[in-house]
Amino acid sequence: MVLFSPDDLFLIKGSPNKRRHFLDFILAQIKNDYSYDMDNYVKLLKKRNFLLKKEQTNSKSFQVLEELFTESAARVILARMNFVQNLDEIAAPIFAAINQGKEDLKIRYALSFPIDSGKINLEMVKQGLREELGKNRKQEIRRGGTLVGPHRDNFHIYIGQRLARNFASQGQQRNLAVSLKLAEIEAFFEVKGFYPLFLLDEVLAELDNERRLLLLNYISQSSFQSFMTTVNLNVEERDGKARVCLVRNGALQRRE
Repeated sequence: MVLFSPDDLFLIKGSPNKRRHFLDFILAQIKNDYSYDMDNYVKLLKKRNFLLKKEQTNSKSFQVLEELFTESAARVILARMNFVQNLDEIAAPIFAAINQGKEDLKIRYALSFPIDSGKINLEMVKQGLREELGKNRKQEIRRGGTLVGPHRDNFHIYIGQRLARNFASQGQQRNLAVSLKLAEIEAFFEVKGFYPLFLLDEVLAELDNERRLLLLNYISQSSFQSFMTTVNLNVEERDGKARVCLVRNGALQRRE
């Protein structure tokens, strides 16, 4: 099941933690070893932070931990980067279809450390992370925590060349969040071979009439089953596929 709710607008305008959770949740469902890699990373991160707070960074155990941490972090990062690239390819045409084709959507993964290479692989990520951890060691000891890694990464969403969280209107933000959810459904199908249900809670709010109809038309032509709630019934019904029900006194009633 994939859910859209008004809270998903925070994927666009909220903190990086919301976007990281979005990636981790999907990857845990479609990639068999991702949950293991992520759980392992979190454990190693806690141990590393503990040793940083104790200022025990010169020990042999810290050196071993550092290598394990780098390996685990690189696996998480590479899985996320590959998925974001796939998400970008899926979401762009979806956004164009439900947003009148007026703007281009781009999604880019944002590392918390630099990599001096155009082509990124596991070894490149590990090397870049090692170098940045070395540069930040004194600052990390002073602050008692790890300053770079998957827990500090992000992904950015652009409309055209502009960062969506700064420039997108409320309607655009809603369409962007829906596009991400629709892309999540298609990404799930690519791996699992079947579609999840799509649940949409008050998705039509803050969309103009044209965008509402574009979204309803897109969903009605999709191969997955959708359930949508709304307080506004003044929407043109495009075809006979959709069943409309009213909620009265806690019960569903078919709208004739």
